[in-house]
Amino acid sequence: MVRISVIVPVYNVEDYLAECLDSLLAQTFEDIEILCINDGSTDSSPDILEQYSKRDSRIRIISQTNQGLAMARNCGLDHATGDFIYFIDSDDLLKSHALEDLYGKAAEMDLDMVIFKLINFIDETGETFSTKYYDMKFLKKAVGDRVFYHGDLKPEEIYRVAVSAPSKLYRTSLISDIRFPKGMNFEDNPFFVEAFLRAERVLFYDEYLYERRIREGSITSTSSNRGFMDYIEISEMLIEITKRYGLYEKYKRGLYLKTIDNIYLWYSKISEEYRQEFFEKIKEYFSTKRDEYSSDEEFTKGPEKLKRIFYCALECDTYEEYDLAIENFKSQQRQKKKSKSSNQLKADSTSSNVFKSLKKIKRLFKN
Repeated sequence: MVRISVIVPVYNVEDYLAECLDSLLAQTFEDIEILCINDGSTDSSPDILEQYSKRDSRIRIISQTNQGLAMARNCGLDHATGDFIYFIDSDDLLKSHALEDLYGKAAEMDLDMVIFKLINFIDETGETFSTKYYDMKFLKKAVGDRVFYHGDLKPEEIYRVAVSAPSKLYRTSLISDIRFPKGMNFEDNPFFVEAFLRAERVLFYDEYLYERRIREGSITSTSSNRGFMDYIEISEMLIEITKRYGLYEKYKRGLYLKTIDNIYLWYSKISEEYRQEFFEKIKEYFSTKRDEYSSDEEFTKGPEKLKRIFYCALECDTYEEYDLAIENFKSQQRQKKKSKSSNQLKADSTSSNVFKSLKKIKRLFKN
């Protein structure tokens, strides 16, 4: 048995794989196994894996037919023997001291999970940049350097923690029976949320240990991806997981925020050819939540933006109407902000003209 099992899903990454493996072999913490799951690659990735496995016996190659990222990670979990699990994407890089730092913290403090920060870098230029999502400054403010669990956070903070698998070190016993959902985008969400709700001892390590490559053709950089619609089903999974752990009433405010905000985020990124289809799925899904949300104070007293996103979807018939309704709301908010800053609190009347042809939306905004 080793201390850490590193799981590396590999699919057609011949241009980046060697650099990723080099970052793992350069780790100052050596008691690791590197499980490379060849997920049916058709390029030279399998040859690269063979070359590296001959160089270092810690590299194990497990091949399967192409089943996607989730199933490749699950395969790695099935074969892992380490006390802790670490996931890395095969086009990214890990700082040489990362595993030593993470294991040191986990062993010293008897942790179930260590959460840390990712830094992005642009493949073409090497330029690095941080993001609010991966920096998690709210988490640092909430828990500092102390060991915590989900109950130490506010309900709206629970689902703001970055879910990305490579920004965590997991104790194997914590996730031994958790798996990633097959064939879906955003598979990190349900995996992390279930693990987080189970974990009793978590640490936020406020360091950048992982370099996340931003390259053309990745899932989240391709605006035409129909898979963005998966987030609706993922949202329902998060609700069901939270209910299963008896925490829905406690954390539903955070779920309202994450569900509506993120569904609209991915809707706003999808290409026009799929926009109507996505809108119809949103309308159908929100319809199933109408009675619950409308009668719940956590929602009715929540952010106005989320209520508009929700109710406009119910009232509109096409994505064009929906986009216009949301843009009108944003325009009103910008005008209110501008009016406040100049001490002019009169309402904006110009943008409402665009709704003369949209009777349903006009009725919606009367209140």
